[in-house]
Amino acid sequence: MKSKNIFPYFICFIFLFSCSKPQKNITIASGGTGGVYFPLAGGIANVFSKKIEGYRGNAEVTGGSVDNIKLLSQNKVEIGFSIIDTAYDAYIGRGVFDSKIDLRILAILYLNRVHLVSDKNSGIEKFRDLENKKVSVGSPGSGTEVTSLRIINSFGLTDKYNKQRLSVVESVNALKDKKIDAFFWLGGLPTSAITDLASSFGSNINIINTTENIDNLNDQFGALYRDDIIPANTYKGLDEDIKTISLWNVLLVRRDMNDDFAYKITETIFENLPDLELVHSEARNFNIANQIRENSPIPFHPGALNYFNN
Repeated sequence: MKSKNIFPYFICFIFLFSCSKPQKNITIASGGTGGVYFPLAGGIANVFSKKIEGYRGNAEVTGGSVDNIKLLSQNKVEIGFSIIDTAYDAYIGRGVFDSKIDLRILAILYLNRVHLVSDKNSGIEKFRDLENKKVSVGSPGSGTEVTSLRIINSFGLTDKYNKQRLSVVESVNALKDKKIDAFFWLGGLPTSAITDLASSFGSNINIINTTENIDNLNDQFGALYRDDIIPANTYKGLDEDIKTISLWNVLLVRRDMNDDFAYKITETIFENLPDLELVHSEARNFNIANQIRENSPIPFHPGALNYFNN
């Protein structure tokens, strides 16, 4: 009787065993589907899955910066997107955060622009015209809400408008349906939900200057806010540059993340930027030159610093 050749079966067994080896997750807390965080988080997660052996990247839809930091503090995610002023609040235990959260910066990414969006037919031409209007300040748990409320308060309008708390997608739909008069959004350029709005509104989209009290904001909350612009033609119907406030977006991790692992994920992001640029153009602004202490009052993770200093 002939003996069977078991070699092919042995190879199949080894292959199946290696394929079935469990992968560890790297979960990235992002934001809503209409903003910039979510597609970028998806792009980073995809790069992690392809480039870091034994790991699978996941992008999680969230309410935004506040939610992301809380998820980090609860060990439910490994990485979180955030606006820098919200992150700093968490680091020092201020505002919506009852106690200090020991965060570290993995990377400084790109600048978020404050969008204060209205319809040209709404009668809102300048910031103080928000008085007695229905205004969305951003979704609960978002960095947009934190920053927009600070800007509103700086103008003395704290109780002088009808506050709504909607995501950017909800805000766009509400403005189209005339259920609100204006909305705030903090995001990269362009933000898809506002691009869609501008395509629907045509020349009726209006973006309002928010910079008048920027010095007061920096005096009160730290030198986090910058004079900036939303350039003409960023959105259809935007015929001239609009003065606005900008502030950095950051990737956050917990202090206790392993140094070598922090190095690896930082390296994977910055050495695969062409893949991320295909996901969203703001990835072109991920720049090692921006990874300096002056851009963040929160310390960098040592593993990330090791990569930037090599």
